[in-house]
Amino acid sequence: MHIAPTEILEIAMTIETNGAVFYRRAADNTDDPEIRELCLRLAEEEDDHMVRFNRIYGSEGIPLDLYEGNREAHAYIRALASSEVYDGDAHLDLSAPDKLLSTAITLEKESLLYYQHLKAGTAQEENRELLEEIIAEERNHIIELTAQLDRIRKS
Repeated sequence: MHIAPTEILEIAMTIETNGAVFYRRAADNTDDPEIRELCLRLAEEEDDHMVRFNRIYGSEGIPLDLYEGNREAHAYIRALASSEVYDGDAHLDLSAPDKLLSTAITLEKESLLYYQHLKAGTAQEENRELLEEIIAEERNHIIELTAQLDRIRKS
């Protein structure tokens, strides 16, 4: 079993694109100004992640050595990818602010898990650093979303 670096990057770019779409739809579907502002900012950050992954994708030779020769890691990353993180409308529950935020937190956790495994699978320092930056930003998204969820539940 082999998973190509291009496939790994395409999955990452899809995660970010779909994340941005989710946050923009969420912003359009909430009456809460704080949640709307947060969602619009998170959509912009997901766009930025997409640009950063696209830079790697466009690099000559795609300098990723992810999971070279490791069958178990190949199988695991393929399973994560097949769970279709941010798979379009399937996970969108925008019916109420608490559901919107809970859905966003779940999706952020799934993408965080995917990126942590990507980071574990590469020895390229430049790519590890990029992934660590994105992981930190995704972790921060979870913290911000959780704070908003706590605010909604207390009101």
